[in-house]
Amino acid sequence: MPNRPLLVLCLFALLAGWNLFQGGGLGSDLGGDPDEPAHAVTSLMVRDYLAGGFLQNPANFAKRYYADFPKVALGHYPPGYYLLGGLALLVWPQPVTLIVLQAVLAFTLGVLTWRLGRHLVSEAASIAAAAVVVMLPVMAKIQSHAMADLLLAVLVCLSAAAWVRFLQAPKVASALAFGFLAAAAILTKGSALMLGAVPVFSIILLRRWDLLKNGRWWLAGVPVGLLAFPWMLFTAKITREGMVDTTLSAFLRDAVPAYLQEWRESHGLLLMGLAAIGLLVLIVRALHRRLSEPQAVLLSLLAGGAAILLLVPAGITSRYLAPLVPALAILAAIGAELPLPRLAAFFPGDFRRLAAWVTVPLFVAASTAQPWMNYWPKAVHGFSQAVTQALPDIAKATPTAQAQWLVSSDPRGEGAIIAEAAFRLPARAPSPLRIHRASKDLSVSDWMGRGYQLAARTEADMLARLDELHISTVFLDQSMRESQRVEHHDLLQRALLSVPDRWQLTQTVPITRLLWEKGELQVYQCTASASR
Repeated sequence: MPNRPLLVLCLFALLAGWNLFQGGGLGSDLGGDPDEPAHAVTSLMVRDYLAGGFLQNPANFAKRYYADFPKVALGHYPPGYYLLGGLALLVWPQPVTLIVLQAVLAFTLGVLTWRLGRHLVSEAASIAAAAVVVMLPVMAKIQSHAMADLLLAVLVCLSAAAWVRFLQAPKVASALAFGFLAAAAILTKGSALMLGAVPVFSIILLRRWDLLKNGRWWLAGVPVGLLAFPWMLFTAKITREGMVDTTLSAFLRDAVPAYLQEWRESHGLLLMGLAAIGLLVLIVRALHRRLSEPQAVLLSLLAGGAAILLLVPAGITSRYLAPLVPALAILAAIGAELPLPRLAAFFPGDFRRLAAWVTVPLFVAASTAQPWMNYWPKAVHGFSQAVTQALPDIAKATPTAQAQWLVSSDPRGEGAIIAEAAFRLPARAPSPLRIHRASKDLSVSDWMGRGYQLAARTEADMLARLDELHISTVFLDQSMRESQRVEHHDLLQRALLSVPDRWQLTQTVPITRLLWEKGELQVYQCTASASR
C-alpha cells in the first residue's frame, strides 16, 4: 500500500484531534492539576520575555513576574517545556494555544512510537501500539492539561531512537544526537535522568564491551555534561524542596505497590498482562544472548525509568509513567504477537496477512476498554468567570500603583485564579495587578506545605495583614475539598464576615473542579479607603 504512511499519520492526527475536542481541555479553565497553572504562567512569562522583556535583566524580569503572578515554577522545573510553550504563545497568547500544543505533541509521540515499534514488532502491531499510546486515558488526560509530560515522552522516544542508530552504526552524529536529545529531555523534566541507564545497560545486555574503548560512546555524555548538569547543580537546593520527606527504603516500600496499582488503573489488566508477557519474552532473549539493538534499548529504558520512579522520592502519580508508556505499549504488542505464528497456521496463506491487520483494531479496543471506563474529561469552570468580572476594578491601576488581589484556596484554586488573570491582562510586564497567595502571605511553609505556621492568629491581625498588603479584592474559594482546608482560610473568612461595612461580598461564582466535584467561589471587595 503506497500511501500507508500517510494513512497512518492521518490516523494519529484523528486520534489526537479526538482527544483535543473530547478531553475537555479546550473549554476548561487552567487548574485541572496543581502543576498546570504553574506551567502555563511560566510559559507566559517566557513568552513575554521573548516578546519584549529581553531588554531587561532576565533575573530581575523573572523576580518581578513572580511577585505579580506567584505561580512561576522556573527553578522547581527545568526550562525546556517553558521555552517551547513560550514560543507557541508568541503566536497567540491564550491558554488554548498550550492545549493545542499538547495535541501536536500527542500526535508526534504516536508517530515516534510507530517508528520505534517497527524495529521490534510487525507493522500492524507497531501501529496498534502507537494508537494505544495516543488513546490511553492517562495520556488523553495529560493532553488536556498544560503539562510537560508529553514533551518529555517525545524527547525520551527520540533519544532511544538515536541510541538504537548508534548501536547499529557507532558514529559521531548518532552519539551527539543522543547526547543533545537526552540533555533536552533532562532540561524538560528531571526524571529524564532515566536515559542515563540506556547507554550502560544496552552495552551489558548486548555484551558490546568493545564500545567502552570507542571514544564516540563517551562523546554521548558531553552535551549532557555541558548543558544539563550545570542546571541540575544550580537548582539542586530548590529541587530538593519538592521531594517527599521520607527515607529511601520507606519510599521504595510505598512506591512499588503504588506504581503497580497506578499501572493497573491507567493501563488495565489486559494491557498490563500483555506487557508482562512481552517483558518476559525479552528477558528470555537476553538470557540466551539473542537481543537485538532495539530490544536492548527498550529494556534499558524500562530499567532506568523504574529506577527513577522507585528510588527518587518525588511523589507518586500515574502521569509520571508517561515517558514509559510507549515502551510499555510496545511490550504489550510483543506479548500480543507471541501466539500469532501458531494462530496463523489455521488460516489459508492469503488470509494470514489480513488476520494480522484485523488484530490491530481489536488489540486497541480490547486493551483500552477497561481504562476508559474510569476516565473523566477535564471539567474546570468558574475561575475564569470570577476573574473576568473582577478585572474592571483594576482599570485605574498602573504598574506603579498596582491593584492588589488575594486568593485563598488549595494549590489548584490559587493557581487557576493567578493563571486566568495573567492571560486576561493586556499587559503583564509591567503589570497593573499583583496577586497574593494566602498560602504564602497568610501562612509560612515550604514548597510541599511542610512546617506550616499562621502569619496572623486573630481576626484583627488578619484584617491588619490585609491592610498591610493593600488588598482590594479577596477570592475565597469554598470549592476545595475539606481535606485541603487550612487554618488561615477559615480565619480569613471569619475576619471578612466580622466587618461587613469594610468587606462586601460582591460575587458568588459556581465552581466545577470535576463533573461531580462542585462548589462556589466568593469574591469580596474592600470599601474602606484605608485598605488602599
